[in-house]
Formats: sequence, C-alpha cells, structure tokens
Amino acid sequence: MAPFIKDGDILTLSPLSLRKPGIGDVVACRLPNGDKLIIHRLVKTSNNYCLIRGDYRPEPDAWISPKNILACVSRIDRDGKQITFSIGPIKALIAFLSTNNILYPFLCYLYRRFSGKHQEGPEYLLYEAQL
Repeated sequence: MAPFIKDGDILTLSPLSLRKPGIGDVVACRLPNGDKLIIHRLVKTSNNYCLIRGDYRPEPDAWISPKNILACVSRIDRDGKQITFSIGPIKALIAFLSTNNILYPFLCYLYRRFSGKHQEGPEYLLYEAQL
C-alpha cells in the first residue's frame, strides 16, 4: 500500500458493525485463494462483489465477496503523527485513479523523477501490507 501506508505504520481497524466499507476505503480482507490477511483499497463494486487493489500494484488482486472484508482502516499513525491523506476525502479519487490504471504509472513516474533511478520502483513499494 506504499506510499500511502508504509512499513512501521500503525493501523487502527474498525469493525464492520460500525460502518459498511465504500469505494476508496482501505480494508483488511482475505483473498478467496488464501489464508493471508491483506490491507488493500476497495476500488470498485459490482453485483455484490468488491474489487480489491493495492495502491502500488499494476493489477487488482481479485473480486471478493463482502464477507471476506473483515474491517476498515480508520486511522494510520506514522512516527507519532496521524496520517489522513489516503483515508480522508481524497480516498475516492485514489480509487478512481487506481481503477482506471492511472495511479500505478503515476507513482512509478514520481519515483523515477524524484529518486533519479530508472526502474519500476523500489522494493519497499512492492510490499503488501500484512498483519
């Protein structure tokens, strides 16, 4: 979920009983083909299924049943400070950019532009947030 969620960030998860996840929400979920818990963004819904995608991933993870979503990320803390950018009002725009395959190339461009490196991105950006 880098660059919006990084290694070492502390995530607060809210149970689904408090609210239903919507487009742009960062959720804790299990993919249908595994036991691994992942933290990725809900980018689209259709016919009672949800499309989940990491912010720095070239392709979506999978369409999943809402029952595979366990919680919503309600707070991100980094170095003692609350980070609200990726889970605040801008989250729907991030989901739109991700769904339309704009976010990943844009993040790659920013990385190359400001790091001086000519690769797809650093290893940590390909990290999948795991609990």
